[in-house]
Amino acid sequence: MKPRILFCSPVPLIKELGMGKALLYIIEGFSRLGWSVKTITPNELGIDPCTGFLCQEKLRRYLKNSNENFDVIEFDSNILPFSRNEFPKNTLMVARSQLLTHHLMNLHLPREETWRAFLRDLFFKRRSDTRLRNLIEYENKSFEMADLVVVLNDLDLKVLTEQGIPAGKIEVMPNGIDSNELDCMAAAKKGFMDRDKICFLGSFYPRKGSSEIPKIFFRIENSIKNIKFGVFGSSRDSVKVQKMFPKNLLGKLNIIEKFSAAELPGLLSNCSLGVFPSYVEGFPLSVLEMYASFMPVIAYNSPGLSGIISREDLVDAGDWQGLCDKAIKLIKNPSQLAKKSLEVREISLKYKWEIVCKRTSDIYLTRMGKMKN
Repeated sequence: MKPRILFCSPVPLIKELGMGKALLYIIEGFSRLGWSVKTITPNELGIDPCTGFLCQEKLRRYLKNSNENFDVIEFDSNILPFSRNEFPKNTLMVARSQLLTHHLMNLHLPREETWRAFLRDLFFKRRSDTRLRNLIEYENKSFEMADLVVVLNDLDLKVLTEQGIPAGKIEVMPNGIDSNELDCMAAAKKGFMDRDKICFLGSFYPRKGSSEIPKIFFRIENSIKNIKFGVFGSSRDSVKVQKMFPKNLLGKLNIIEKFSAAELPGLLSNCSLGVFPSYVEGFPLSVLEMYASFMPVIAYNSPGLSGIISREDLVDAGDWQGLCDKAIKLIKNPSQLAKKSLEVREISLKYKWEIVCKRTSDIYLTRMGKMKN
């Protein structure tokens, strides 16, 4: 009989959304490995994505009323903060953390230079801090309830063990990249000669460095006049994002709010380098995708980034000038850039979803066997 697993997602399962994309590839990987897979999303619960307490209660009720027997129930780490006794004792309950909220609590992000950001900090900061404390409490309860906790990087493991979660209960399993996507990235890159372009790939928000990216691009352009820039997948209105950049960059700047998964290889094909001034990640799919497209990435030394990016390509979080200097030095050294391009492509090949899903499946099966015994 096939082992049965239920994936509980707080977001839609689409390849254009970071968390949804990761979960979708995990689900597809488990299906190929012979698991009987079922998913439950906010849409099927009749609610909007990420609706906090409502999502928790709806999912709790769904699991209690379900007549199906699952060997494994995997859920996001802040949507089941309840007692273990409420769920079947022979089912392996797995809490997966895509982004550990604990990292955000004492994080002081630079504010975007807009009136909206100023007013948001002035009137809503206390509410935001309260929400973070609630999320941390939900996560701690979920971790305590779960039989197994999955995190994406070693620093998450360190934080949780310091919080009292037993190390033997935690597995570090990073996200991955699809083999077809790897092939498409390589095919799109072949024969493209004009690659004097630097890009940021990801949502354009303060946690990802949105207040620094305009300054980074401006400083680089002052040093390299023929350079072009891209902001891909900003998830914000392009006109509003454009207003945050110096006017002299606008003719060299390509901002794309949304794109399909099939369009990504083409977008990255004429880029030679990525910048990623993010303050915290779980596991940076954007970096992995740029690596797959032969693009070195200069980034902040932040949770989730130091596990995949070499130390020589990292700067202290907030040191955007240092990030610029490293990027400029690399762009001005074509032979070193070419060498690093091949190195990062090789790194991306180590994170194929087939490898990640097989290891995850083996761990789940082993844990299931221990529970039954």
